[in-house]
Amino acid sequence: MKNNETLAAYETEYTRLFETLYKCRRDEEELLDNFRQLQEDLVNKTNKIDELEKTVEENESTIAKLNEKILQVSKLADTAHTREQNAQETIENLRIAINKLNREIEQKNKKFDIDDDGEVAKQNENSAIEKERLTNEIETLKQSIKSKSMYTEELEKKMSEVDNQISKMQENMEVQMNEILKERLVRERLEREIIELEEELKIKANLLQAANTLVKNSASNASRIENLLREQRVANEKLRKEVSKLMTGRINLQTELNNSNKRVKEIERVLVEKTNEYKLSVQEIKRLQEEVSKSKAENDWSVSKYTKIDKERAKMEKDLEHVKVALKNSEIHLSSCQRQITEEKKSVDLAVREKNVVIKNLENLKDTLEKAHAEISVLESSKRKLEGELQEALHVNCSLNKKIEALEKDRDKYCQQVAQVQHQLDELANLVKEKETEVVNYSKELGEIKKKFRHQQNLFESTRAEKNMCNKNLTVKKEEIDELRDKLKLMVHQIEQLKEELAIKESSIAKGEFCE
Repeated sequence: MKNNETLAAYETEYTRLFETLYKCRRDEEELLDNFRQLQEDLVNKTNKIDELEKTVEENESTIAKLNEKILQVSKLADTAHTREQNAQETIENLRIAINKLNREIEQKNKKFDIDDDGEVAKQNENSAIEKERLTNEIETLKQSIKSKSMYTEELEKKMSEVDNQISKMQENMEVQMNEILKERLVRERLEREIIELEEELKIKANLLQAANTLVKNSASNASRIENLLREQRVANEKLRKEVSKLMTGRINLQTELNNSNKRVKEIERVLVEKTNEYKLSVQEIKRLQEEVSKSKAENDWSVSKYTKIDKERAKMEKDLEHVKVALKNSEIHLSSCQRQITEEKKSVDLAVREKNVVIKNLENLKDTLEKAHAEISVLESSKRKLEGELQEALHVNCSLNKKIEALEKDRDKYCQQVAQVQHQLDELANLVKEKETEVVNYSKELGEIKKKFRHQQNLFESTRAEKNMCNKNLTVKKEEIDELRDKLKLMVHQIEQLKEELAIKESSIAKGEFCE
């Protein structure tokens, strides 16, 4: 490039472009190394995040199972509470029935007092014994009901405690779920930022490739511009030669145009003379046409006259003798008229011939005029072609100058683009450093999240132990409820037996009264 004068002007730019390309390559390698390290860090962090997700999913599954168990326990507690309410209602109904039985027994005792003292006294004694027995059973039932009511109150207190524990566990679970959601949001945010970093790295790699291609294209464009400049110089020299040739041809054509203009003027003068002659011949033709029309009128008149004569001859056939002389005279006159007609025909033929000659002359003049106009149009078209070629040559010269200017602008633009790419590479390096600091911060946040997660695991294990205790208490309470249920069944069975015994006694008393 130093030896070549045309390339010496581009030596500094070429060296600067080569240095920038070398720096771009070196920066690209450093960025690729950083990108690989980031990818490795990403893989490790994604593995950690997957492990955390697995643990979170396991915790969520255990939480769901605990919630299901809590719902089942609450349902069982509700059913036990409803059963207790039903038992209390049945106990109240039994109390009402016992009171009714006591009232009926008192009424019957009053009736038996009025009756005989003998048999009635015995029956009263028996009924008093049975009454005492029934009152004793009722008192035992009341005591058992009181004990059961106390036991149900204790159960209700325990159930309220269990509900409070369950509500506390639910609150703890909600807090843990909120913390898990926060961790999940943080993890999603980290994943998004990692994806954005990968996309930015891809974009920067594409920009580097584009910059390399721009540098290559700029080098190729520089060589192509040099070749175009050489070709342009050769083309300009050729165009100059062609322009000089065209100028000489234009001068020759100008002289030919002047000569042709002179010829056209002479032809126009001849045309004016010929047009005057043509006008005179036209006037003569009009005059001859008028004479022909007159002769035609005379001929028509003679024809009409002949018809009249024929009619008169038909009428005057009877007077042939008198008219023969007139006929001879008429024949002579006819012959003279026919001669005149033949002469007039000959004159008309001569006029027609002269007219045809004049028309031929006019056609010849028109052909010459058309030829002259064709020559003039050919000369004008050749003149236009020469002017168009001159304008094209000037346009080509202008376009080549514009191309040279555009190529110089492209060179400046490519230099600016290389500078922009260098600036972008510096920005990318700064971004990579910022992202590395962000990754370090994220790793610290992950360590804090792990600590929180361990704390939550400990809380979860404590809640699990509390849940197991609650389940054990529930099983104990269920067993106690089953025992109470069995006792209630026995009491209901005993009350039914007492009702049957009372009915039997009432029937026996009624039979005794009926017998008396």
